[in-house]
Amino acid sequence: MAGLGLGACRSVRASEQPLDIASVPDDIAGVVEALTRSIPRAMARQDIPGLSIALVQRGALVWAEGFGFTDRERRVPVRSDTQFSVGSISKSFTALGVLRAVEQGRLSLDEPLQTYLPWFSVRGRLGTSAAATIALRHLLSHHAGLGTWAPLGNPYDVEYHARAFDEVVRSTRDSWLKFAPGERFEYSNQGIDLAGATLEAVRGQPFVRCMQDDVLTPLGLTASTFDQATATARPSYASPYTRRRRVPIRNGIVHPMLAAGGMISTAPDLARFLAFHRNEGRVGGQPWVRQTLLRDIYTPQFSARGQPTGYGLAMYKAIEHDTIRFSHGGFGFGISAHYRWLPEHDFGVVVLTNQDAAHNAPAIAGEAVALMLGREARFRAPRGRADGPAPTGAAEAQLPASSGSLRAFAGSYLLYEGVLETFEADDDHLYHVRGRQRMTLRAEGAGAFFGDGRRYTFVSDAAGHVQGVRIVDPGYDVATAENSVIYLARNDAPADARGPNRPEWPGLTGRYVGTFVGAPTEAKLTLKNGYLYLNGTLKLTTLEPGRFATADNEEVRVDGQALFVGNKRYSR
Repeated sequence: MAGLGLGACRSVRASEQPLDIASVPDDIAGVVEALTRSIPRAMARQDIPGLSIALVQRGALVWAEGFGFTDRERRVPVRSDTQFSVGSISKSFTALGVLRAVEQGRLSLDEPLQTYLPWFSVRGRLGTSAAATIALRHLLSHHAGLGTWAPLGNPYDVEYHARAFDEVVRSTRDSWLKFAPGERFEYSNQGIDLAGATLEAVRGQPFVRCMQDDVLTPLGLTASTFDQATATARPSYASPYTRRRRVPIRNGIVHPMLAAGGMISTAPDLARFLAFHRNEGRVGGQPWVRQTLLRDIYTPQFSARGQPTGYGLAMYKAIEHDTIRFSHGGFGFGISAHYRWLPEHDFGVVVLTNQDAAHNAPAIAGEAVALMLGREARFRAPRGRADGPAPTGAAEAQLPASSGSLRAFAGSYLLYEGVLETFEADDDHLYHVRGRQRMTLRAEGAGAFFGDGRRYTFVSDAAGHVQGVRIVDPGYDVATAENSVIYLARNDAPADARGPNRPEWPGLTGRYVGTFVGAPTEAKLTLKNGYLYLNGTLKLTTLEPGRFATADNEEVRVDGQALFVGNKRYSR
């Protein structure tokens, strides 16, 4: 990677005259022209109020532009320097803050977290000893064994606007450890927040100040901040929307998960962040973080270690158009945000919007990349999350991949957060079913299959019962899978025996109501085949009366009045 210095931005305001295409470098003039035509059409189709985009090429910010409006009522035009909440892109910056502290000798990526946060603990069947092995590397790579949300401050928490960051991170002591640290990938906002709390502890300052002093100011990101109250009070802030509903901001808080998703920034500032990475971690020509640490960001961790692609430290490494792509996105709480950096082609793109009804920014960023590479492309609706985690320590299934045994693999398999995939079988073939797609898998051995560039290995318990499937996909699509090595736990199967149908279970069934970012949501318990099922699809295994687990080991508690699914709360 060569050095990078940001050049002048040719077009910065949507309210100014349209971009003079001749002022843009000749090799991307057509790209800019095409995007200037297609972005408004995409915004109209997906009901996006406002959007900001920036392109970086060969060391220069060659184009930045705003489209639409910061809000639906006042209709203030979006400029390229309009501030947007960027959601989970914040994670990439939290990782830099941690690495800077490692560079300074304040932290170690592999020291137990309890060294820095003595109060840290979690619940779980694995006991306290497993929690004591969690380190920052686990947290930043989503391999700690923690679920997605902390008990407090999550989008299902009706009081999330009243939660302080410290209250959110300390509530993790009531979380359930789902699997051993390092074993599987599971996207975990509470894990990144714990990393931010660790930075606070060793710096002796609030997280907002740590990030400002240690990362944003040194990198020259003058329009970026984790101070939500100050930024959201400005008239130029892009108000977040879910469809037509404005997402509430109270007490100056978009949400309190600061390290995981609390940053507010602009497209040109995020372009400078891409410049920092292209410049091999130098600031002002001087090394800001050593190369060995920076390489950890780009290197797939734990379950994907040794793979050419996968999740590193708060950054995805994938293949796009036969070239390496680094990226991260942000989604939810009324925004969609995305950056992509293709070092082999020396360019990147940033897209920020204030609409989360469809995760729209990745598709638009993908269009820009395809145009920059001279490929034909069109805006596509993003696909839902499909794959995840790696195995639970079970041995490989020893079931032969022959005609009669293929049905042993049939059934539904669970990622996490309720995402299910299905495998079907007949006398001759096993199929992986994704939506309307039915892909035939080719048998390669005992419990091993191959299809569409993916390797499938089914795992079993000591008795030979299939427990899940490990999928390795070096060419994985970040839009549908969050790591290149994933694990789907067996949820149920057509041949399952009837369950115990305990007499107290009918009293637990029915509809439970909660909130999600202030809007109503619900969960249901039903009886099927003698088992309790969550939302009609997730089979529950009994741990003890009133306590159950889903196939991915998410804890479910219910007493007939309240229902807790992980750290999501619902009531009658």
